[in-house]
Amino acid sequence: MTPLRFGLVGAGAIARSYLDAFAEATDVCLDGIADVDLDRAQELAAGTSARAYDDHRSLIAEGALDALIVCAPPNVHADIAIDALAAGIHVLCEKPLTLGAFTAKRMIAAAEDARRLLTMASKFRFVDDLIEARRLIGSGAIGTPLRIENTFMAPADMRARWNADPTRSGGGVLIDNGTHSVDILRFLMGPLRQVHAVDTSVGERYAQCEDSAALFVRNASDALGVIELSWSLPAGTDAYVHVVGTNGEISVAWQNSRHRLDGAKTFSTYGTGYKKIAAFAAQIENFARAIRGEGKPAVSLLDALASVEAIDAAYISMHHNVWTTVGTRSFDQLERRERIA
Repeated sequence: MTPLRFGLVGAGAIARSYLDAFAEATDVCLDGIADVDLDRAQELAAGTSARAYDDHRSLIAEGALDALIVCAPPNVHADIAIDALAAGIHVLCEKPLTLGAFTAKRMIAAAEDARRLLTMASKFRFVDDLIEARRLIGSGAIGTPLRIENTFMAPADMRARWNADPTRSGGGVLIDNGTHSVDILRFLMGPLRQVHAVDTSVGERYAQCEDSAALFVRNASDALGVIELSWSLPAGTDAYVHVVGTNGEISVAWQNSRHRLDGAKTFSTYGTGYKKIAAFAAQIENFARAIRGEGKPAVSLLDALASVEAIDAAYISMHHNVWTTVGTRSFDQLERRERIA
């Protein structure tokens, strides 16, 4: 099988994880890396067969690519993705998909017009322990889910990174880590109906954005999701997802996941923990199979748009201190199209 040719836009920290993932993934190859800082692109490409470019348009024009991975700052995701789609290239875009639902819909329309795939990166959907948690919930092994908790908290100085510049990132920890959170909860509990977000920042380290936040969500059956996010505070637990049901519970952890099923009194361990590069490699392979017509992307257009809508609603909630409905009117036609496809 001829490997699919991928390009990569952005040569920052996340791009290095993709570089490691390409070394593990099968039937794909990385042919080009673009960054506005050519030195960074060249440094990342060193030791690989990929060529370095200082502009994504040059990579698109010269790379003869099948697919492009976008891991530049979110404020430029849409322009890069739309340029690639118009050139007939499939796009895997890092989270958040973009800044705001209006722009997300432009990206989706561009993909549909070009008849090319567009998906949002969501590495946790490819973590085996989380996949098993979803299966167990769906099987009824913990009864009816009552509460799902997600914790992404760890001291990390983001002040010199674009993540803490709202003009480039769209906000602070809420859009950065929180995009993973809302997609995980959607993965486990279905579409999110309402959100309530609170800025819980712990100081003045970040003058332009929130460094900590709490987010509460409800799904269609009123199950509660609780999300805690921080760049400043430690988590105090190894579990980043905890699900409590009427007849058991599941803790998905960085190292040792565990569950208590079917009314059991004690926990049993399961899985192998969080394997970052393996998750990235599985994500690339899933996208490659979809390009070849061997299935669909794990993150659908509906999923990607839903994540943007949820974060939009969360910021409205944070600023107005109210429960906010997650936009759904835009989903109806898209959901029907995906079911037909």
